[in-house]
Amino acid sequence: MKRTLNLLLLFLILAVPSFAGKVSKTEAQQIAQKFMTRQMHRSAKARFAAIPAKLRLSKSTDKEFAPFYVYNADNSQGFVIVSGDDAIGQIIGYSDTGSFEMENAPSNIVTMLQMFARLVENAPANAARRAPHIPDANPTKGNVVVSPLLDEEGIQWGQDAPFNGMMPTYTAEAKTKHYFVGCVATAMAQIMRYHRWPEQGIGELTYKSNIEQDLTANFGTTTYDWNNMPGWLEKDNADTEQNKQVATLSYQAAVSVHMSFAPAGSGAFSQAVTGALVNYFGYDKAIAYKKREYFSTKEWMDMIKAELNAKRPVFYSASNEDGQGGHAYVCDGYDDQDYVHINWGWYGKSNGYFLVNALNPYDLGIGANGGGYNLQQEIITGIQKPVEGSKRSWDIYCDTRFSATLLSTGIQCMSIISNHDCDDFDGVIAAVLIDKDGKIVANLKEQPLTVKGVNLDKKPLTNGDWAKMQDCSVNVPGVADGNDYKIIYAVKAKGTEDWNIVLAPNSLPNYAIATVKDGKIIAVDQHKPIPDVTLLEKITPDGTLYAGGSGCFKVHIRNNSTDYYVTRVWLKFTSIDDPSKVYYLHEADEKLNNVYDSSEKELSLLINLPADMPEGKYKVIAFDKAKPKAPAGADFEQYPFKEDLVGETILEVKKAAQIPVIRQLGNFAWLSSGANENEIVQGDKVLFTHPVRNYGLEGTVNLLLKVQNIENEEETRDFIRLDAQTFKQQERKDPMYYVRTDLNPGKYKLLPYFVYKDTEYPMEGTFEDCIIEVKANNALPLTATAFEVPSIEWKQGTSVKNIKFTLKASEATKGMFYIRFRPASYRAGTLAYMKAVSLAAGESKDFVFNYKPSTTLANGAYLLYMEYRPQGKKSGEEITVSGENTKVIYLGITAGIDDVNTTGASAADFTFDGRNIYFGDIKNIRNIAVYSISGAKVFSTSAVSSTVSLPLANGIYVLRVATVDGTVTKKIVLK
Repeated sequence: MKRTLNLLLLFLILAVPSFAGKVSKTEAQQIAQKFMTRQMHRSAKARFAAIPAKLRLSKSTDKEFAPFYVYNADNSQGFVIVSGDDAIGQIIGYSDTGSFEMENAPSNIVTMLQMFARLVENAPANAARRAPHIPDANPTKGNVVVSPLLDEEGIQWGQDAPFNGMMPTYTAEAKTKHYFVGCVATAMAQIMRYHRWPEQGIGELTYKSNIEQDLTANFGTTTYDWNNMPGWLEKDNADTEQNKQVATLSYQAAVSVHMSFAPAGSGAFSQAVTGALVNYFGYDKAIAYKKREYFSTKEWMDMIKAELNAKRPVFYSASNEDGQGGHAYVCDGYDDQDYVHINWGWYGKSNGYFLVNALNPYDLGIGANGGGYNLQQEIITGIQKPVEGSKRSWDIYCDTRFSATLLSTGIQCMSIISNHDCDDFDGVIAAVLIDKDGKIVANLKEQPLTVKGVNLDKKPLTNGDWAKMQDCSVNVPGVADGNDYKIIYAVKAKGTEDWNIVLAPNSLPNYAIATVKDGKIIAVDQHKPIPDVTLLEKITPDGTLYAGGSGCFKVHIRNNSTDYYVTRVWLKFTSIDDPSKVYYLHEADEKLNNVYDSSEKELSLLINLPADMPEGKYKVIAFDKAKPKAPAGADFEQYPFKEDLVGETILEVKKAAQIPVIRQLGNFAWLSSGANENEIVQGDKVLFTHPVRNYGLEGTVNLLLKVQNIENEEETRDFIRLDAQTFKQQERKDPMYYVRTDLNPGKYKLLPYFVYKDTEYPMEGTFEDCIIEVKANNALPLTATAFEVPSIEWKQGTSVKNIKFTLKASEATKGMFYIRFRPASYRAGTLAYMKAVSLAAGESKDFVFNYKPSTTLANGAYLLYMEYRPQGKKSGEEITVSGENTKVIYLGITAGIDDVNTTGASAADFTFDGRNIYFGDIKNIRNIAVYSISGAKVFSTSAVSSTVSLPLANGIYVLRVATVDGTVTKKIVLK
């Protein structure tokens, strides 16, 4: 039964995790069940498979945790292997068929899992923490203006012990555990620790939590001992009073915001923070909740800088771009390049300087989800001790566009108002006229307004209230003439004289422009934000485009707008030959490409080309399709992204691919089974992985890695070939190549290929060369000091005579010696030679044998390689032989061809520049074909033009040009 063990997240296990978090059996069961239900079979039930003791954490005394967990579905419907360390990821392997039996697993899989177990075992004992004063993960890009405020006292708190010591508990694996604090409460607690305020809380609160417990905090009877709350605490801190103090503060912060609890993480709404800090912890009443979409980037940064200049750390929260959740953290410093310093609340992990439009932590901690925190950003300003004379600010916004229309009876204004404050608002709303400085210069009309505050225990959190005003006055006596006034809403609470402007979201019409003459509003125009976007690079796909295929387009832009956010980028392809043919390419409507105003971003758009889009050359523009349901051409197409800096983009779509087109998306990563996982010695088993995606038709392919000796490029051979697997269109995979390094000592470059219907195709992609160094293995008992074959070109059924090799023993050696003849898939093939050997230490011995390849073997490149099984070892426990242990043999094919011209073929007049073939006359050319040095065809075309570009990886190839008179064959080197 076929099984696929796909290491989805191997990239993250290639170095020992610095910040690991152990996963319990109960948590693993939930992860496995969720994965099975979503990815495999809706009805599948995850059943735990016992883990052999040899693969458990040998250093751990806690039986609840393991390096990984195996769960089989009922009736052999597949299995899932769950990581035992959440820093590595969740799912490390799976199959949608069969089951996984640990005791009977293939030896290579057992070795792989042992490697994985060792990584988890060797992680630092206090892996979730990092000591204070470690340099930031993302250092400043400029000169620091305000140094990180929390760093003044080394404040680096988190969500687990000892901070969660008073949180409610749950039971897992017969153990009682505390829920995590929650990121909102942790951010609050760190800020309060910085201010060392209050001395004592206010009042009492009880709420019914999501875990059906009534949770109570008596703030008024609690005295906060700030001197017993260090900036840094170890998980196993022995000072019980310190533990009590930080746990009390964290618990009360969580209760104050009505925290919801779950084993994977606790959560609360940011809108709850303002009321909690004022009503229960006695902070200043001028505290304010701000939403990013209501401010320009400059306004947003100005607010943050003002807070930090005043020594007030800023509470910050946002949702991530993967749509998997959000996080709250603290902004506590900035530099002169407008990078802000972020304390993520993960014991200092990933702290550093970030642009507010690119908050992407490198490593994620407790309560985190994937992706950067760049959507729905929120801040809370004014967090400080009470200040005499502070004025309250109401967190009231327009949920939708603000509209104003000049009618014969006056001005009509409309929008939907919501209150994001914790208290109900009771007062008046007015349509006001403001000048260019934001000062109210006239009240056009006002009416009563009552809006409920946020309801922390129900959804929706806020309730919008329709605010419509008719017959607003056009008379504005005393207001100077001008055409740059704005009409917008403002609110004023009862008993106060202070008006608060009610902002409407950017990217929507959020005010009206008024013209005043002779004390009267004579014109009202609705403000309509429009895109102003510049391309910083030409639009480029990550490889050749094929009709009916897919492309991943890089669109690097700068949003110059001050009140418009780019949300959905569309590409418009216009045929060069027939401009009437226009095609719109875009991602799914629900996929957002959020680019804030006055910011830069490099987007990657993964798009299927329209089925009716033919081959040809196209002029390509990009524009923002803010309204996906609007008809083509009706929504901002008239504002294409500017090409001034880069010129126009012309892309060619090739004839429809008749095959899958597999491309590499990123760099290789690897891990060795040796004593040092970052070093490869001869005979080590190594895991390689790289991200790949199919841009062509759905189909079944083999993935193939070749190795090329960097000292001799002609020495290129197959290394490992994976079993056939099906790729759907646009499907991404992270294949795992698990191979013993039967390579001679030296440095090698990895060359990725895919094989479709017996034809090899080099993978395109933008990735760095992966160079591995294979070192001599002096611990191997046998070394092949010589290995000679009379020819590297063999034929089925023809005996090869006088194959010679010499073995030398580094120690007394006794066992079975093998020479195998197999393709790089390490399947099929035959045993070419077998002999019992017994050598004394230092003894050398010569061997000679003959071998006749079977007539049943297929044509292709084969590996003739040596193995040795020491006496007492079982079948499957063979080890490699050091030295000259492998030969590449070409069975039934030609290994290499010298330049040959068949009679009369001199009409093939061409030159080659290392990448392109230039023909002087193409009328007699029938076709061209390119072969790898192993004999596999890697490129061919009969549509010959005067210039033919070869889309192949660097290396040595054989070029054959067929003409009406014969063929021309040449070796060529692509570079």
